[in-house]
Amino acid sequence: MDYQTKAIARRASTPRASSIEVPECGASITAGVGRGARVLEFAYGVIAYVRRATAVGNAVKRNFILQQGFADPAPAVCPQQYAALVFQPKIVLIGVVAGILFQSQAVFAGLCALLWWSALFPKLNLFRALYNRTIGSRPGAFRLGPSPAPRRAAETEAGTFALATALLIHAGFSLAQSSW
Repeated sequence: MDYQTKAIARRASTPRASSIEVPECGASITAGVGRGARVLEFAYGVIAYVRRATAVGNAVKRNFILQQGFADPAPAVCPQQYAALVFQPKIVLIGVVAGILFQSQAVFAGLCALLWWSALFPKLNLFRALYNRTIGSRPGAFRLGPSPAPRRAAETEAGTFALATALLIHAGFSLAQSSW
């Protein structure tokens, strides 16, 4: 339990404490007489757990942004920038699932072309343009710029895997035909 949580629990354990304000979440916690300290300590334990989980989640998002080759984001902008950067992988995932379900070489060849185009011409990235015209056009939304080199390398690699998959499907290889 962190210092702030212990201090609040100590104040709540006084005989007269039956309720306490929680400014972090805009709520008021009221406990019955005699069990107030335990209920409040539990409530603040939950709040502390949520804070730690949020801090870990933000650290993961910040690490993802840095691995993509972008500058260190401000804490207030980190969630919006993360959401903007995972837009492209979500769209690619939909294409991959469609290609697998339909065993379509055309879907994988199309993904290859889109991903290589995005890597070769970062200012003309179709995923970025789609995001900026839809979700990024909302007030206060994060707008994507051209991709830095590490992100373009990942796009090239994903495009290469999509091409290999398209060629394997074209050659007649499929998971259903393989015998283990």
